[in-house]
Amino acid sequence: IVSARVVPSYSVPVYLDNLGFDVPSFFNVYRDTFFIFGDEFYESMDAGFDSLVYEFPSLSSGREYTLRLYFYNPWDRKLKLRLEVDGSSRGNAVVKPGSIEVVERNISRRVVNGSLLVLRVKRREGAYAVLYGFEFYEKVRGGGIQTQGQERRIRYFLSVPSIVSGKGYLRFGIPEAGEVKIRIYDVLGRRRYMLSSRFNPGIYRIPLPLSRMPQGIYFLLFEYKEHKEKRKIMVIR
Repeated sequence: IVSARVVPSYSVPVYLDNLGFDVPSFFNVYRDTFFIFGDEFYESMDAGFDSLVYEFPSLSSGREYTLRLYFYNPWDRKLKLRLEVDGSSRGNAVVKPGSIEVVERNISRRVVNGSLLVLRVKRREGAYAVLYGFEFYEKVRGGGIQTQGQERRIRYFLSVPSIVSGKGYLRFGIPEAGEVKIRIYDVLGRRRYMLSSRFNPGIYRIPLPLSRMPQGIYFLLFEYKEHKEKRKIMVIR
């Protein structure tokens, strides 16, 4: 999703996401805006005048994690960003003009004493606080390649925009391979869109054809195994 990934040794993925889209990431708590400077994946990024804030829920207390952050600087002066995890400083990320910087931080079991971890990226020098992607891994003991255990570590979530004026995107994460059904109905009960396909474990961003639909209220139905959710979407022009 972010790039070609090398999973840290003896680790399994928990959360992975690309940033910088019109619909904020499920994990984003605060951003001021987003930028898309080009077609490359790293040219789309979240941005904050002062800071960016993300929350990672459903973590296991007493476990160790690895947090990998991806930065890109399209400006002609360096960026210096302060990293904080649950209010404690985790050093700085320095990104030279026109370059990509990957920063990795270990999160010890002493830090994860609850189910929620908060990441803050604060601007110290440069135009904005930015971030174009992240990866969150849980460290496992005993070594070896994880297979089914790795799939179960990815958490289920669903993020649907409530108001759309142009293109709309649905984001979801599934822990195991399975059939996913997405349907959109208008207020008269007429089906306007349907997607039914099998997905592997992971986090996905699916475009919805809302820009081709008339202004009004629609209902999105999402099904994955025992999960069935209904969301209302308002399309405006």
